[in-house]
Amino acid sequence: MKKRLLTQLLAVACAAGAYAFNVGDYVYTDNARLKIAGANLVQNGDFSNGFEGWTSAEGTTPNSEVFSLEPTLGPNGETVVTSQGATEGQAFCGRWALDPATYVVSFMVNAPAPTNSSATNYTVKDGNVTYATPNDYFDVFINMDGAYSKVPSTEEAPVVSVATAAYLPQEWRTVSFVATVQADQQLVLHFERLTTGTMFTNISIHKVTPVYDVRPLENKMSYIKELMNDDNFNVAEAAGARGELESYLGMYDELLSSGELDDASTGEQFAQELDGKIEDYLGVTSVNLNVLIPGLDIASLATWGRGGQYSGNYKLDLQGGNWGHLAGNEVNVLRSAIQKGFGNSAVYNAFHEDLPAGKYFFSAEIRNANTGKSAWPTEPVFTLATDGCKMFIANDSIDLPTIEGEQYQRFYMVAEVKEDGQFRAGVTWPGTTSGGAFFIRNTMARAFNLNVVAAAEHVQAFKKYIAQWNAATSARHTLIEMQSDDNYPWSKQVLADARTAWDPYYKAQNNKQWSDAEGKDTGVATTDELNDWALYQGVELYSEPDEEGNTKRLEYQVVRGYQGAVNSVKADNKPFTDLAEAIDAAKELRNKGTNITGDRDAFKAAIEKAIATIKDVRSKTTDETREADTQKLVDALAELTAAQEAFLNTVQGTEVLADIDFSNGFEQTTKQIDAETTEDIYVVKGTVGQMEFPLQFVQLDNTQADWNYALGYNNEYNDILHVGGATGSYATVYFTPTTEKDYLQVNFDLYFGKLGKGFMSVDLLNANGVKVAGFSYDSYNANVGYNDFNNDANTGLDIKKAKAADDKNGGPANICAEGIKNSFELVLDYQAGTMSGKMVNSSNNIVGEPVAIPVITETVDEQEVLVNQVAAFRISAGGVSGQSYQKANAGATGRRCWFDNLKIAKQTSADDMEEDINESGWAERPQNVDYDEEVDGIKSLNAEKYNNVIYSITGQKLMQRPAKGMYIMNGKKYIVK
Repeated sequence: MKKRLLTQLLAVACAAGAYAFNVGDYVYTDNARLKIAGANLVQNGDFSNGFEGWTSAEGTTPNSEVFSLEPTLGPNGETVVTSQGATEGQAFCGRWALDPATYVVSFMVNAPAPTNSSATNYTVKDGNVTYATPNDYFDVFINMDGAYSKVPSTEEAPVVSVATAAYLPQEWRTVSFVATVQADQQLVLHFERLTTGTMFTNISIHKVTPVYDVRPLENKMSYIKELMNDDNFNVAEAAGARGELESYLGMYDELLSSGELDDASTGEQFAQELDGKIEDYLGVTSVNLNVLIPGLDIASLATWGRGGQYSGNYKLDLQGGNWGHLAGNEVNVLRSAIQKGFGNSAVYNAFHEDLPAGKYFFSAEIRNANTGKSAWPTEPVFTLATDGCKMFIANDSIDLPTIEGEQYQRFYMVAEVKEDGQFRAGVTWPGTTSGGAFFIRNTMARAFNLNVVAAAEHVQAFKKYIAQWNAATSARHTLIEMQSDDNYPWSKQVLADARTAWDPYYKAQNNKQWSDAEGKDTGVATTDELNDWALYQGVELYSEPDEEGNTKRLEYQVVRGYQGAVNSVKADNKPFTDLAEAIDAAKELRNKGTNITGDRDAFKAAIEKAIATIKDVRSKTTDETREADTQKLVDALAELTAAQEAFLNTVQGTEVLADIDFSNGFEQTTKQIDAETTEDIYVVKGTVGQMEFPLQFVQLDNTQADWNYALGYNNEYNDILHVGGATGSYATVYFTPTTEKDYLQVNFDLYFGKLGKGFMSVDLLNANGVKVAGFSYDSYNANVGYNDFNNDANTGLDIKKAKAADDKNGGPANICAEGIKNSFELVLDYQAGTMSGKMVNSSNNIVGEPVAIPVITETVDEQEVLVNQVAAFRISAGGVSGQSYQKANAGATGRRCWFDNLKIAKQTSADDMEEDINESGWAERPQNVDYDEEVDGIKSLNAEKYNNVIYSITGQKLMQRPAKGMYIMNGKKYIVK
C-alpha cells in the first residue's frame, strides 16, 4: 500500500525574465531550500512552438478562443498564453511520467489585477469534485494514471495536491511548487477558470536536492546587525562580544560561497554557535525573560484556544478570535483567526506581575492574511495590507509600518516600565472589517536590569511565604478563640495540645519580622529562606531514624497542626453548630412578612424549645457524656425541622398566575383588543392561565420544516412547545400586574437549540409591553444579547453555562435526555429591591447572587404607583444579520428550542415582623477573654460569629500581628496596648 504524499508549497519571486533554472541554482519553499539537480524536463515551456505538447482536459489542442497565444508579451519578449475568460471545464493541461524524486514545478504568471490563485479550493462529495467561486486555478497534482480531472484520493490510487494558494501581484512573477513523486506516479498540470487577461509562460520542471535552509540565518543576521548599532546594546563593555559576533557574520559568507552550508549538520552547528554569540553580546547589558514568561516559547503552547485562556499557564493574554498553531511544521507560529463580529482585532500580550519597574526590550516577527476563522486549518492567503499595527511595552507604544505580503517582518522596541508588577509587552493588530488572521513568532523579551530574574524569583517566593504565614495566623486565631468559645465544649484538650506543640515555632517566626503590618516584604529574609519556610514552615523537627539511619523532615506542621486541631474540634462539635444555625435560620424565616399568615406562635414555641435544649446540653456536657448528648442535639434538630415544615404548611397567600405544561393543544379564538377591535389568535390553555400566539406564528402541520411555534415535531413529544421563529415571533402569558409588595417567581424548562444566527429570548413585561427583566441567548455562537439577571462580577445567573449538548444529527429522539433540559427559576422581589436567577441541569446548579432591581414609582392621582410592575411573560425567537431563525435552520429538526412546564406565582408581602425571640442558638462569647497577651495583646473580644480577620482603622487587612493602636475585628473596635 502506498503512503499518501504530504507535499509543501511556496510561491517564490525570482528575477523577472528567468526561464527555468541552471543546475546548482537554489529554489526556496516556505520551509525548505532546494538545489537544482537536473535540466528542465518540459518541452516547449515558453510556447515558442505554439501549443505543441499541451492539451485541453479532453486531450485535444487547447481552445485558441479561450487560451490565446500572444507573441512577445513575456517578461523578456517570450510568447505567453493569455486567458480570454476560461470558465470551469475550459482547461490548459500537461502531464509527465517522472522518475521517483523531488521536483520543482515553476511558471511565470502576470495577473490583470492583484489576486490569489486558489489551486486547491475545492470540495469532494459523493465522488465529485466541486470548485469554489474564486478564479485562477493553477493546479498541480500527482496521480497514478495522468488523468487531467481531479478525483477523490484513495490508498490504491492516491491523488496529491502539489500547488496551493499563491499571491499574484499585477506584475510578472515566478511561482514554484515542490513535489515528491513516487514510483508509477505522474505529475499533472491543470490550469482552469483563469481571469480574463491572466498571462502565463516559461513552464519548467527540474529535479532538486534538499539542502540546509539558510533563510532563518540570514534573517537573524540582518536583525542582529540592527541591534549591534542600537545604543542600548552597543556599549564599551560589549566590545569583546561584538567582535566575536562580527567574526561569525564574516564566517557565514565564506561557508555560503563554498557550499558548506548546504549540509544540514554544518548549518545547524553554525546556527547554534551563532545563537550563543548573540546571547553573549545581548547579555552584557540585558537578561532574557523567556525563562520567566513561558508563553514566549510559542512552540510549547496548547494547539487551540479562545483568546485569553492562556493567561494562567503561560502569562499571556490573547484577545481576538481563536488562537492556535499553524498546520504542518510551523509549530513556532501563533495565529489568531478573527471573524467578523469578534471586534475585528487581535492582541498578543505577554505579562509578568512579579517584574519590577525598569527598562525592557521586546521583539517579534509578525505577518497577516485574509483567511478568517472559518477557513482553518487551510493555508492562509496573504493579500492584506494592514495599517495601524502597534507594538507596546506597558503604557508606551510604537506605530508599525504597513504589514503586507507573505514574509514575516521583525520589529522591536525599548521602553521604561514605571511601576513594579506592571510589565506587559506585545502587539496589537487592528484587522479589517471582515476579520482576518494575525501571525506572530520568535517573540523575545529582555530586561536591562541584570538582577531582574532574581528579583522576580524573590517576589514569587514571598508570595508563597505570606500565603503560608497568613494560613498559620488565621488558623491560630481561630484556635485561640475556640478555646474560650462555649459553642465548642467538646475536645478542648485538642486545642491546648496544638498550641503547646506549635506556638513555639509560630512565635519564633513571628519575631523574625519578615513582613510588616500590611503584609509587605520587609526585605529581611533571603529568597531561599522564604522558599524554605513556605515549604517546611520553619519547623526543625525530624522523624525517627529508619532502619538505615535516615530521617525525614516533617513538612507543613505549623499550618497543619493548627488547622488539624481546629477542624477536628469543629467536627466533634458539629451537632452544636448544626442546631445553632438551624435555630437562627428558623427565627429569620418566622419573622419574614411573606410568612405572616402562618402559625407563628406554634413555631415560636418550637424554636424556644430548641434553644432551651442546646443551652442545657452546652452547660452540662463533657467529653465523657458526648455520645448521649449528641443524640439529644440530633433529636432537637429533627424536631425543629419538622416544626418548620409544619409552619410553612400553614402559610397562605401564594397566588398561582400561570401553570401550563402544554398537554393541551392549540385552540383558535378571538381576543378583544379594545371596544372596537378584535384579533384572531391561538392559545394553549393550562391548569391556570394560557399562552397566547399571534395567528401567523403557529404551525399546526408538524411535518413541515418551515414553522414558528408547534407542539411536538413529527408527532413526537406533543406536550412540549417547540420554538422556531422568524424575526419578531413571540408568545405571551398575561396576568394581573405585580405590586411593590410582591414576590414574583417564574419557573420553566428550556432547551436552547442550536440557533444559528438567531436568539431565544425570555422576558418579563409591564402592562405596556416594555421589558422589565429578561435574557436573550444564542447558543450557536454563545452570544448573550442581554441578561438582566447577571452582573459585572458574573455572580448572578450566567446563562452561558446553560449551553446544552449539540445535537448535530438533528434528530428529536433524545431531545428530553438528561443533561439537555435546563430548569430555570427567575425571582423578582420588589420589597427587597432584588431579582435573582437559578438554572439547573445535570452538569450545572447555578444559584446566582441577587441583582438589584430599581423599584420605579411615579405619582398618579396623588398616589405613588409602581411603574415597572410585571404583567406578562413572553418567549420569543428572532434572527440577526438578516437571517431568520427558521431560514437558518430549515429542516434541522433537532436544533429547535423547546419550552415546557411554565409556572408563575406571586406572594404579596407585609413588612417583616419584629424580633420576639431574644436568644440565639449560639452561645455569647464571654467578656475580657485573654487573647494571648504575649503575642497579640488584644483584650475584650465579644462576638457570636467571627472570621478572625484583623483590619486597621482605615480598613486595610493585616497580614501580621498588630502593633499598638486601634483595630477592627469582626465588626468591632479593639485597642492593642
